[in-house]
Amino acid sequence: MYYLLSTNIVLQRFSISSSLQSSKSLLEKGNKATAFYLQSRASQVFDIDIHPAAVIGKGVLMDHATGLVIGETATVGDGCSHFS
Repeated sequence: MYYLLSTNIVLQRFSISSSLQSSKSLLEKGNKATAFYLQSRASQVFDIDIHPAAVIGKGVLMDHATGLVIGETATVGDGCSHFS
């Protein structure tokens, strides 16, 4: 049971990270509609709202990030940890 739970948590974090990177890349390429659609779906599925224009540093840990909101002008530095 532990392995199923830990695998689910890791996959969820990976999915959140990859959707954020994808929406950020789409926004930078000028495809705003698709970027915001992807961000909106990720927000609905994972209950975490990170604007594609937010600056997220390397090695950021968002443990139990349910309900987390990071706005367009926010900057999260390298190595930052968020526990909620």
